[in-house]
Amino acid sequence: MRRFGLLLALLLCVACGTAWADDFTLPGLQADSDAYARSLTRRFPAGGTPQARKQAEQAAAAATRKQDWAAAAAAWETRIGQGDTSAAQWQSLAEAQLRRAPPDAAHALQAAWQSFSSAPADNREAPPLLTMADALLLLNRPA
Repeated sequence: MRRFGLLLALLLCVACGTAWADDFTLPGLQADSDAYARSLTRRFPAGGTPQARKQAEQAAAAATRKQDWAAAAAAWETRIGQGDTSAAQWQSLAEAQLRRAPPDAAHALQAAWQSFSSAPADNREAPPLLTMADALLLLNRPA
């Protein structure tokens, strides 16, 4: 009888004590972000060649070194439009969109969301979330 009581208490602790975190979402952001991604890939319906992708990445890196954020954003948009993207590339686009003058906060928010949502679950770290927070402040929509 005592074992039954301990087992029941343990099951109640496990069942009631565990809180499940809700998935992080912002209303409407997924749809807007998907539309932004589609607008970028529409320019390259067949995708880009590996050489074209590498060239766009090099152009983005060169513009970033020069701190020409408008050129960096354009190069990252071209690279992402060519397909086979990573969360880091989306994050680079988001940061370039925020740093350009004037900042394109809406596209930065959408690119940061793509970075956050395309990263593996164990790799969703702070940079996309911080970029989203900065973009939301610029859009006068504090998180």
